[in-house]
Amino acid sequence: MRRKLNAMELEFRNKNVLIVDDSIVRGTTSREIVQMAREKGARKVYFASCAPAIRYPHIHGIDLADAKELVAHDRDPEQVAEEIGADLVIYQTLEDLKKSVSGINNDILDFEAGVFTGEYVTGCPPHYLEHLEKLRGVNARVKQMEKRKTLEALKINGIEHEVVNGIEEDHIQHKAAVDISLINAAKEVGSRV
Repeated sequence: MRRKLNAMELEFRNKNVLIVDDSIVRGTTSREIVQMAREKGARKVYFASCAPAIRYPHIHGIDLADAKELVAHDRDPEQVAEEIGADLVIYQTLEDLKKSVSGINNDILDFEAGVFTGEYVTGCPPHYLEHLEKLRGVNARVKQMEKRKTLEALKINGIEHEVVNGIEEDHIQHKAAVDISLINAAKEVGSRV
């Protein structure tokens, strides 16, 4: 994040600042931005979201976090502000968002807003969100296990996992996992011959 954004002290020192972003999802980026403003001497930091509070996961293919990972889930704006380190968080209302969209195209009467309300246009079967959370938890554990196996394989081969020849850890892990899969497949084929 800090590579992408560069807060200039001249713009922040002893000022009250309003930071505007498209949305606040997990709060990690917002927290980082607020921290950068404070480090440059901002007196007060207000954070405005162009979207209403995202309180629920998306069930139609966009991989938003589990509800528990969403910073606004079961929190009011004051609690979100505390969580991200801002003095105040301001959300656009869903009503205003709908008005702004329908103002562009009068044929749009409504749209999917389940991430804001928890009410999905297609409906949501009972316990479906809990089912998704369990699946995501299983997937996360599987990824962690794969990462550990890859790192162990790299260590066995004497390769450091942080940066190898200037290549980031994530790329090495993916490449190593592919390489290991290819080696395992070759061994399996070789044992059949």
